[in-house]
Formats: sequence, structure tokens, C-alpha cells
Amino acid sequence: MASLKEKIGYALGDAAAGGITWKVMSIAFPLFFTNVFGLTVADTATLMLVARMFDVITDPLMGSLADRTQSRWGTYRPWLIFGALPLGLIFALLLYTPDFGPVGKRIYAYTLYLLMMAVYTAVNVPYGSLLGVMTDDDNEKNQFSSFRMVGAYAMGFITLLSFPYLQKMVGGTPAHQYAVLGAALGALATIMTLACGLLTKERLKPVRAEKFSFKPFADLFKNKPWIYLTLIGICTNFFNGFRYAVAGYLMEYCLHGDVTVSGLIINYTVFMTFGEVTCMIFGALSPKFTQWIGSKRKAFTVAGIICMVRSNGPFIYLGSRCPGSAHLRGCRTLFTSALVHVCRCG
Repeated sequence: MASLKEKIGYALGDAAAGGITWKVMSIAFPLFFTNVFGLTVADTATLMLVARMFDVITDPLMGSLADRTQSRWGTYRPWLIFGALPLGLIFALLLYTPDFGPVGKRIYAYTLYLLMMAVYTAVNVPYGSLLGVMTDDDNEKNQFSSFRMVGAYAMGFITLLSFPYLQKMVGGTPAHQYAVLGAALGALATIMTLACGLLTKERLKPVRAEKFSFKPFADLFKNKPWIYLTLIGICTNFFNGFRYAVAGYLMEYCLHGDVTVSGLIINYTVFMTFGEVTCMIFGALSPKFTQWIGSKRKAFTVAGIICMVRSNGPFIYLGSRCPGSAHLRGCRTLFTSALVHVCRCG
């Protein structure tokens, strides 16, 4: 039986990756690169596309490498322990604006961003696999997944809500503000990732392949539950990625920058926090919801239908953060737990 400390430790991993680094990379980076750093929209869009194509190659390779790792810290935990510092450091450097010309800035941005994606993969893929060796109890997997989602969205809420106020507190030019916040958030992400690696335990032994082979990747395409879950993951990530990427431009060019309401600064990061609390609550309630409805499959289906209905019409707009994302988060928590199960069982 896992302790509360271990569940909190596991949650810190996604609080760092999903709540800090990925939230800022998804929401703040596009506008930062075009309006502060100095890249063109075309350069920024190309960079994001190249990075995603890079991920297609590095993710499965990292999964294969992590599965073959043997150390005193286990199979997956060492990647979190030793990847924590590079993750925070490269993240901080990405939000720094060097005094280079257009070509130098382009090289700097592409190099650091691809390095960031590689390090993020080196930490996040083993983190996702870690759940499969922490427990073989299905209900406990749901609890770990629930803690993970609460950690990610609670930290995401704090990061995005506080971002404009921290910028104002730092002062100076936007480039200076982003550099200081990058260093602070990078340090926090490092501490959280390291804590996750140190506080969790690997109780089960992963099945190791004797030598590298592409056969396991080919075998996945014979696993129908994995195919269904992968397609669902693609669709939800496309929905989230598109919404995150355009939020800053919506606020900047349609609402003409920050909106001040009774002294409160409302900008694109605050705008995107509206659904974070709802996501956090539904992520936490998903294990109880699953028990009440009878099975993961039924719970996933019901949550998916509600999400689809609530996201139609005006809810598909960016303002759908609360109603649509709440049920989407319930799906995502079950998705994480179910994906571990189908990959282990085939």
C-alpha cells in the first residue's frame, strides 16, 4: 500500500512537467518568441512543427532506452533524478533573450527548444512508465493518476494565474521579466522533479527485452485498445494544443492586450486558468466516479460523451475551459491509468 507521501511525490512530477514547463511552453512560448524574443511568426510556427516531428522519433526511442535502464535507483526513477537539473536549466535559458542578430536568435531558439524537447522526453516518458512499476493494484493506479492530475492542474493554475502579477513585480522590459521568471520557474521545476524521483518507489520489475528490436513497436499496432487510446490522445492533445497556442494572440490582437478589472490584471495566462480548478476537481473525483459507475470503460465513455456534448457550439470556443475541460480531465485521468494497463497486458 503506497503512502500519502509517495502519492504526493508522484504528483510533483507532473506538477513540474505539466503544471510549469509544459504549460508555459504551450501557452506563453508562441507569443514570447514572436513579440519579445524577435522571431517571425513563420519561424515560430516552423519551430513548433519541427519540435513535434522530433518528438515522434525521440519518444519511442526514449521508451525503449528507459525500459533497459538498470541502476541502484531502479529503472525509471534515475531519469527523473538526473534529468531534473537539465530540465530546469534549459527551460530557463529558453526564456532568456540573447543580444544576437536574427540568424543568431534563430539558431539559439531552435537549438534550445529541441534540446528542451529532448530533455522533457527523457524525463516525462520514464515518468509516465513509472506508474506501471509502482503498483499492480488497479484502484491504486487510479489514485496515483488522480494525484498526478491534481498536481499538474493545481500547479498549472498557480503558474498561469500568478504569471502577469509576477511580471509586474519583476518590472523592467518584457525580456527581463521573462528571463527572471524563467530562472525562478526552472528552479522550481528542478526541485519538484527531483523530489518525485526520490519519494517514489519501484515495486515491480519491468519486462526487459534482451536486445533492441522494432518488433515491440509493430506489436502495439495489433493491440486494439492501445490504438483506440492513442487516437483519443491525439485528438485531445490537438484540441489542447490549438487552444493554448492561440490564446495569447486572441488576448493581444482581439482584446488589445491586458484587461484590467477593478485592479486585477487579466491577460492570456489568467484567461487560461479558468478551467484549471475545474480540471483539478474532476481529476480528483475520477476514481470515485469510476467506482460509482462500475468500470473504467463505462466511466470513460460517459465522460467522453458529456465532454463532446458540452464542447459543441459556443463551447468549442476558447471560453469552453470550464464545462468542456472538466469532463475532458476525467477522461484524461482514466486515459493515463488505462494506457498503463493495456500496454502491460496487451
